[in-house]
Amino acid sequence: MKTLKLLLLFVFIAVNVYAKEQGVTLKEVVVTPNRYDINDAQAPSYITVIDNEEIQESNARTVSELLRGVPGVLVTDNGTAKSAIVDIRGSGGTAPSNVLVLVNSRKVNPVDISGPDWLQIPKDSVERIEIVRGSGTVLYGDNAVGGVVNIITKKGEGEKPSVKIGGKYGSYSSSMANMQVSGKKDQ
Repeated sequence: MKTLKLLLLFVFIAVNVYAKEQGVTLKEVVVTPNRYDINDAQAPSYITVIDNEEIQESNARTVSELLRGVPGVLVTDNGTAKSAIVDIRGSGGTAPSNVLVLVNSRKVNPVDISGPDWLQIPKDSVERIEIVRGSGTVLYGDNAVGGVVNIITKKGEGEKPSVKIGGKYGSYSSSMANMQVSGKKDQ
């Protein structure tokens, strides 16, 4: 029995060393449905992933506009993207309190029953969006009755910290400013 365990240990170490030397390409991972990494074929819920390529090719100006093309998701904005309502599974008037919005797996829904401010999430900083249809209240608590929208932002690039500052100015004195900081310091 001890020899079998010892043999298995050596095989495991050899495979591990080989994998590190060769480099391993992993499958796409979806985080949202189970709170641990799985691929989308194993997900128990119906999910949609909007990847970076789709985001770049889209004509959408905001994150809420990106969600308009997703089947089963209704986005109403009443003339302003700031107060857009994302409705999954037909919650209607209670949609803002029945759809959980996460940024990098952190809840951004306000504590009152209003929906999140969609303009606070710049489209240019989004890596991908995962939309889960169906109740997620067991995993996520309240706000996840209709579904979950998990927005994953881009990771910092390079060794040196960098800053990007942007702004827009429009008619009727409308304006928008944003800033992104990324990079790495020490570890």
